[in-house]
Amino acid sequence: MDCSCECYDGEAPSVFKQRIVTARKPHKCCECKDVIPKGTKYERITGLWDGKWDEFKMCIGCSRIREHICPCAEFGALNEYVIEVYNMPLVGNEWEEWVNETEKED
Repeated sequence: MDCSCECYDGEAPSVFKQRIVTARKPHKCCECKDVIPKGTKYERITGLWDGKWDEFKMCIGCSRIREHICPCAEFGALNEYVIEVYNMPLVGNEWEEWVNETEKED
């Protein structure tokens, strides 16, 4: 994982795995803090940062937003980043509309 984004100031993990999975039980999104309901798809990220294993679970909405805004932002800090830069938290459907419009432009 190599990133030169302005939102990334940490070291890359020595081991990193990202995948889309289906929730077998409810989880909490590491970004927006909403519940990821059982049976829905979400992104699971695992990695080894500075000798410590960590895992993050992210709803598909936040995953899509992260992909468009800054894919290398620290996990769990995307909401803080978008508030600082865009003055709007990761709640509501404004972000979903923004992502849909952005994807149409690509």
